[in-house]
Amino acid sequence: MRDLVDDLPERARRSAVVLGAVGNLARAAAFGAVGVLFATGALRGDPSRVGGLDLALRETTEQWQGVAPQVAVSLGLAAFGLYCVLDARYRRAY
Repeated sequence: MRDLVDDLPERARRSAVVLGAVGNLARAAAFGAVGVLFATGALRGDPSRVGGLDLALRETTEQWQGVAPQVAVSLGLAAFGLYCVLDARYRRAY
């Protein structure tokens, strides 16, 4: 938030805070799932279990018996994208 202009409209500021928080939480969950795959593959000595974001989301779908994790992460990543748009629009130029 310190990189945004000082005269940021209040509505845009609130949106940036909420979208940034939700988006970063979704990114952390997505990359955390990938990290769990890497750790599992390393501990078991099975490199075929190591994969990217697509495999991590597939694994969570199989574990949770539904697409709720995929929907949650997708909405969170969309929120992060909207935050990036706000950041690009209102970023302070040094």
